[in-house]
Amino acid sequence: MTSPSFFSRKPPEEKSQAPKPQGLLALTPKYDEGQHGVYLKAIEAALNGPESDDIKNIALTGGYGVGKSSILKEVVKRHKRKVVQVSLSTLGFVKDGQDVGNESKTNVIQKEIVKQLLYREEPVKMSGSRFRRIERFKKLRSLGLSALVAGLMTLISYLAGWTAQLGRLARPVDLNLWIHAIIFGAFTLAAFAALALFHNRVQIRQFKVADTDISLSDDADSYFDQYLDEIVYFFDVTKRDIVIFEDIDRFDDAHIFETLRALNTLLNGAGQLHRRRIRFIYAIKDSIFAKLGQRGAKEEVSGDSAAETTSDFVRAEVERANRTKFFDLVIPVVPFITHRNARNLMDKVLVEIEHNIKPDLIDLAAGYVTDMRLLKNVRNEFVIFKQKVMTSDDGQDLDLDDSSLFAMMLYKSTHLGDFEKIKAGTSELDTLYGQFRSVVELTRQRHTAEAQKVRRQIADLDTADTRSRDFGEGLLAYAARIRRHLAIADRAVTAVSFGGQERTDEELHASAFWQEFAGSDGELQVSFNDRGTQRGQLTITKGDAVEILGGTLTSAESWDEAIRTPLQNRLAEIDAARDELSHGDMNLLMEHDEYIDEDGTTFREHAKKLGSLLAQDLVAGGYLGRDFTLYTSTY
Repeated sequence: MTSPSFFSRKPPEEKSQAPKPQGLLALTPKYDEGQHGVYLKAIEAALNGPESDDIKNIALTGGYGVGKSSILKEVVKRHKRKVVQVSLSTLGFVKDGQDVGNESKTNVIQKEIVKQLLYREEPVKMSGSRFRRIERFKKLRSLGLSALVAGLMTLISYLAGWTAQLGRLARPVDLNLWIHAIIFGAFTLAAFAALALFHNRVQIRQFKVADTDISLSDDADSYFDQYLDEIVYFFDVTKRDIVIFEDIDRFDDAHIFETLRALNTLLNGAGQLHRRRIRFIYAIKDSIFAKLGQRGAKEEVSGDSAAETTSDFVRAEVERANRTKFFDLVIPVVPFITHRNARNLMDKVLVEIEHNIKPDLIDLAAGYVTDMRLLKNVRNEFVIFKQKVMTSDDGQDLDLDDSSLFAMMLYKSTHLGDFEKIKAGTSELDTLYGQFRSVVELTRQRHTAEAQKVRRQIADLDTADTRSRDFGEGLLAYAARIRRHLAIADRAVTAVSFGGQERTDEELHASAFWQEFAGSDGELQVSFNDRGTQRGQLTITKGDAVEILGGTLTSAESWDEAIRTPLQNRLAEIDAARDELSHGDMNLLMEHDEYIDEDGTTFREHAKKLGSLLAQDLVAGGYLGRDFTLYTSTY
């Protein structure tokens, strides 16, 4: 492990040498016998086992990143001369800026499959195809063909007597047998020059075949129907009998499997292929068949009866689960990486590189990144960025750390478009940082205003008299409330006595009275008199007074402390909060929902605009902070 001092600010003469570049991990599929062996054996049994004659459509099912490509890579390795791979992607799968419809989608997929089959083999091996594709000029093959043509022309020249005539024209030099070699060489050079001159220039253009423009005619229902002869010819010439389809489920079109099964049936029944067994292997996700259930439910629900609706959805669910009508064998691949064990796999990916990434960050990332290729890619980008950003002379001066760099690589891998906008300052992270500064400034202004108010309260504090007035008002208000509860008329007079003497309202509001009451064990007597008749009376002890008035009744000094101390504590809290805001980062505001902007929106709400819980947690954990731009480029 590298020392933490590697990332600290150091004088130029103390800068360490940049570490040697560390190896990157390939993102390509890799077969592992321990993990994938059981699935490979199942496929081999389906291809060559005792019941293989009836198995022509095999599905290898599982979510993305479970290892389907790794398994099929080994299948290709073991059956290299028999396998043809067809891999599809969603790139360019739009028409005039809009997604194509479901029926058109199937035809587009068929078109891509036909194109890949036509381009699979070299044009010379597909000489019988109606498509003449552009290919590079092959000198050895052209020279051999030129020599063959030259030999034929030399023979014709000899039989026609042209050779003898050329020999007589060459006298008095006697060329003897050399005349044949000269004629052969001349014809060879002429033929070779002609082949080179007209290579890829003279072609039949009826079908626009120079560009291999595959189009669907009006009288054809699908590309498979229109180019079936080409497909059959391909398998006849190449002798390949295993077709592996990858990424075909990215189109979310389950109908394509119906057409592929029909194509497989036609190929296996074609006499031109001499009854060879053509096997199709599909790498797909199970969720693709949910489309069938959705379509079935929409088409079949046509009644007002709840029973009919329930029955229709049951049939749709059965259709959704019935994959056997497409495949002869379904091999499920058990996921080897989940959010539960991704932590261990991430440790294995990072074990070969030197890093100081915090374990808490690795735990956080493991909960979201559950794809092995993505794990390796984040690791690779971390290695490259560390070499370029953190080990340069300027990078070492910036005092950067591994955890924040790794967090930025996580963000980059999951927010590719937004990461590119960082260099222009238009990313969501830049916007969030602007909102952070705005909320901090507004909160500091609010704290400053409140601090000034508290200081004024402390400066204006006359604690003993103020507390006495508050106690007097509180006592009279309590007596008035009791009078209402007893239903005593408002004209009744409230009399408060202490120590055998009735006290006036002015005395009840004076600090002398409350100091006297606080220093004795006496009780307050409160009575209600209406026209000389007592209507009610109550006794208030010192304990009752504390509960009623909500304060202490010990001494004037304690009253002063009771008022001043909370104000001083609040002032200290405000100063601490302001200092924390001055030195804090964006994660601070994620913990304080009471800090809001002018619209009353919390910073946590603003962080949701990042678009993922991973990004929000990276900010909340303090891994993506105000210095995030320092980890995106060299300085």
